[in-house]
Amino acid sequence: MLYFFRDSFFAAARSCNAIVTTRSISSQGAGFPVQISNWRAAWCTNISIPGMTCAPYQLRPESRGSIHIASNDARTPPKIRGNYLTAELDQQTLVKGLRLSRRICTHPALAQFRGEELLPGESNQSDADLLAFARESGSTLYHPTSTCRMGSDESAVVDTRLRVNGVAGLRIVDASVMPTLISGNTNSPTVMIAEKASDYLPDKRRCVICCRLEK
Repeated sequence: MLYFFRDSFFAAARSCNAIVTTRSISSQGAGFPVQISNWRAAWCTNISIPGMTCAPYQLRPESRGSIHIASNDARTPPKIRGNYLTAELDQQTLVKGLRLSRRICTHPALAQFRGEELLPGESNQSDADLLAFARESGSTLYHPTSTCRMGSDESAVVDTRLRVNGVAGLRIVDASVMPTLISGNTNSPTVMIAEKASDYLPDKRRCVICCRLEK
């Protein structure tokens, strides 16, 4: 959610599943109208006007995407399917998160700061309306993991020492080996995976470990 303040605070209008509000705002005594007709403009543009955001998201999504090799040519991009919001729980979580965010932002304690809602708009009240808005405006937080899951079962890609099952002399050392998504940034855990992987290298042989870190 993004609400424009009535005072001189300045914020960038960047949000995920954001509810955006607008009003004529006075800045240093000069009133000026704020008009944003498209949510993409609000999301992509740093807007030098007062505002606040509230962006709910699902920390532990149940929707599962996939990544597939598209060719035996390593230069060919893989086929990536996000499959976002395919799980019922993820849909319910975002709808409830948007409703809770709206309740917080419309609390009387914030009345002196709050402007009007722009997106998804006060007319969008049903679960279907809010879910449609989430589908249209939502974006990933760039924490993909678990495409090469570690484990001891037959479906695991790597074993508990990060060795690729069925391929001799090959290990995978990045966030893809995580068994499931963590509730936070993936940078530090990926660094620790690399640190642990270095302990598995026999005789401290020289090698190159490629670690995919969070951007």
